[in-house]
Amino acid sequence: MKDVARLAETSKATVSNVMSGHPHVRPETRDRVLAAAERLGYHVNIAARALAQQRTEVLGLVVGGLENPWYVPIIARIERHAREHGYAVLMVSTWGDLSAQTSGIRTLIEHRVAAIIFLAASGDAVVRAVPSEIPIVFVSVHGTGGPTISVDDRLGAQLAVSHLLSLGHRRIGYVSVDPDAEPTTFAERFAGYRQALAGAGLLEENKELSIDAVGSILTRETAGTRAAIDALLLSDRRPTAVYGANDVAAIEVLERADVLGLRVPEDLSVVGFDDIGMSRLARVSLTTVAHPVTKLATLGVDTAVALATDSHAAPPPRVLLEPTLIVRSTTGPAPT
Repeated sequence: MKDVARLAETSKATVSNVMSGHPHVRPETRDRVLAAAERLGYHVNIAARALAQQRTEVLGLVVGGLENPWYVPIIARIERHAREHGYAVLMVSTWGDLSAQTSGIRTLIEHRVAAIIFLAASGDAVVRAVPSEIPIVFVSVHGTGGPTISVDDRLGAQLAVSHLLSLGHRRIGYVSVDPDAEPTTFAERFAGYRQALAGAGLLEENKELSIDAVGSILTRETAGTRAAIDALLLSDRRPTAVYGANDVAAIEVLERADVLGLRVPEDLSVVGFDDIGMSRLARVSLTTVAHPVTKLATLGVDTAVALATDSHAAPPPRVLLEPTLIVRSTTGPAPT
């Protein structure tokens, strides 16, 4: 930095202001400093600055398994919006594993992240491991210890089931996969399913049509899942429609229906939740519930940055965004 200051004929403090993006530097001075830095190959030592400031301009991001295609669009939007704020993103992936999440959080803390955004959380004990001076924000997942910004999962489930009811379906099954990965999210989606059925007076006759399967196409532990879905679709009182708690579950149902010779939607209607990219393919064309992904990402980053830069910032403890039902070709009238 001294060499840059000497070459640019300015002070070391001015070089520091320019390299940190301080707005109150004259344009001609900024140009001289940047030209000198480029000529000398000078770059800011992020680690040294982090030691001085006790934090970096980096946001930590905790996600579940990257095999889940739901994460791709929201991670991309979080990274892009963080960059607009001048922040980088350091991500750790846990796939719902408690020890992996604990280890990942330790890594983020060691890198002095300014705040941590959780897209997945395995319980309050892990969150309590985050030092109080590091703000935490939950995005599209429910947690304690920080503000939550999520879609209204219960309302989304009600939209899905109400759509099936409007098509004349009375036997509506529920299928989830890997429910332990996001227990609160799946609990809310199951509650919405039950509320919609109860509102139609159909809860009791559908109580045996719900399954939680452990494996999925994401984890490749699918034998038990296939058997459970097959048993549901081949039962004497098989459902005429199935609500998948996420698109992965719904696609599992579509695959098993195809193997078993059931036509979709003539014999079986299927609705998912998440609107992952695969659901939009013409071959799949899944009716599903969509998140406002861009709004989730921007609100999450804005909140994390506000908390990181102002310890007195007080965002609302919980923001629920409305989901949207997208009707495609996997749903139709109940068979007669």
